[in-house]
Amino acid sequence: MFTRYNILRWICFIPAGFISAFLVSFPVHWFVMVNLGGWAFDPLIVIDSEQTLRAIELFLQAGAGSLAFVYFASSTAPSHRFFVSIFLAVIVTLGLEFAVYWLNVELDSGGSNYEFRGGFYNTVARVVGATAASYLIWHSEKRQSDL
Repeated sequence: MFTRYNILRWICFIPAGFISAFLVSFPVHWFVMVNLGGWAFDPLIVIDSEQTLRAIELFLQAGAGSLAFVYFASSTAPSHRFFVSIFLAVIVTLGLEFAVYWLNVELDSGGSNYEFRGGFYNTVARVVGATAASYLIWHSEKRQSDL
């Protein structure tokens, strides 16, 4: 049964995923900089190379961002949460790769020097994050159906 509340949740499930992926980027950045970048008084490891720090942060952002996006967007959907999570996981993993490729081709043909970074490791991180989110949604739905 579609009520106004369910319609509102279907409208807001994608924005909820974007907002959660954006908000999770701050703790990931702070984690990398405090533990690896030397921001703390006694950091775990100090990496002096800015390029290496950026690569580590982008890898963690890809995994945590895709996990947050798929999990919170699927949790916001009023029904069929597991199927929504699978659909969003495919969009996050394959759709982002095609979007990065297309944007790089368009920017290259336009004469721009800017390039979007993709890469194998970021794709693996997105797959792991999206799969973990789908598993969490499946597990929570299974637990609710057992009650």
